[in-house]
Amino acid sequence: MEAEAATLCGFALVDAIRHNAPRAVRYLIKAGADVNIQDDTGRIALVEAAKGKKWPIMMDLINAGADVNVRDIYSDTALMFAAVGGEVRIVSSLLKAGADINAQCREMSALSAAVEHRKEDVALLLIKSGADVNVPDHVYQGTTALMRAAKNGMVQIVDALLESGADVHLRNYVGERQPCYMQSGVTL
Repeated sequence: MEAEAATLCGFALVDAIRHNAPRAVRYLIKAGADVNIQDDTGRIALVEAAKGKKWPIMMDLINAGADVNVRDIYSDTALMFAAVGGEVRIVSSLLKAGADINAQCREMSALSAAVEHRKEDVALLLIKSGADVNVPDHVYQGTTALMRAAKNGMVQIVDALLESGADVHLRNYVGERQPCYMQSGVTL
């Protein structure tokens, strides 16, 4: 009976997060909600909090023992949604709580996603925090963050990637090298 109650509270927890009800979230956590449960539609509390840019709720979940590397039904993590959303505070908090900076979600790293979505502050934080700058994604034919940053004309990101050891000689899966992606005056 106790496990069933934790499951029901966990489902309610995900709904409370989606409806931005922090008091309900705190109540459900105190009532013993499973903070890592996947609801019947595949949603997970921490991922929903990050996706909804709900930092205080996310911190309540982390403080209650939420797994910062948990994946939803689509294999996405909270860090991936925070990176795509450009949420520096959420990304920083997740990293401090032990999120895997190089986790591949939908075959792309958080760094690649931040660069793809032109979230420069997040990309710089991930680079500074030790993200693997040479990992290819598997979505866009094996491009790297450097290729993507150059293509997007993100000079500051290109510089930061190079300073952190990005390899200009890498090729994507179809044999293209970094210069094939140059535009907007970015030259390697």
